[in-house]
Amino acid sequence: MARAAGAHYATAVLPQFSIHPDVVPCDRRYRKEAQGFDPVVGDMARHAKGGLQG
Repeated sequence: MARAAGAHYATAVLPQFSIHPDVVPCDRRYRKEAQGFDPVVGDMARHAKGGLQG
C-alpha cells in the first residue's frame, strides 16, 4: 500500500499519546507495559516533523 501511495515512510498516531505513568497518571491500563518506556523517546510533540497534517 505504501508503494502505491508513493510513501517512503508512515507514522501511525493513536489517541493514546503516551503510556508513561508520569505523563498520564490517571490512566492505569498500561502500567505493566510502561515499565522501561522512555517518555522522552516516546514524546510525539518533541519528535514530530513540522508541517505534518492529519
